[in-house]
Amino acid sequence: MKIRALRGLFYTFLFVLAFVCADTLIFRIGFWNLPNETAWETEPFYNFEYKMYHLRNKPADEYRVVIAGSSLGLYGLLPEEIETRLNQSGALGAKRIRVFLVGHQGMHGVELAALTKRYLALKPDAIILPMNMVDLRLERPVLMGLMEKLKNQTRPDALRALYQDLLEMYGV
Repeated sequence: MKIRALRGLFYTFLFVLAFVCADTLIFRIGFWNLPNETAWETEPFYNFEYKMYHLRNKPADEYRVVIAGSSLGLYGLLPEEIETRLNQSGALGAKRIRVFLVGHQGMHGVELAALTKRYLALKPDAIILPMNMVDLRLERPVLMGLMEKLKNQTRPDALRALYQDLLEMYGV
């Protein structure tokens, strides 16, 4: 009876050990080493974790620039072009400048704040953070205030009021 119980315990232990090993090999090692051949390869939202994982290690001779944030950075900046121009300028001498885009569509200020430690873990030397009112969730109060100002105005008057409001907002 004792031998049977010990044998059952031993098989249970082997099963748990095999499960943990398989889980580690598949999801912690293998998953990240497989080439990213998804249909969404060019969409950073779908590959955000993949990029964050592969940028963990930074070579010593690399000056790392990270572009974080929402679709403003995703569609408004060209990381390859920025990298090429910075490297051609020779601003950092022997250090190679690398520019990485690690944002995704719809990233807002609260999410960005939550990801701050993860971005800093990438050891960036510089961070580019393109922002607009939508990213900060400020568009609604601004637009609601403008709507009050624009009641019963013609299009040219409304555009002048909008322009004046923007000048005041940015202190120009």
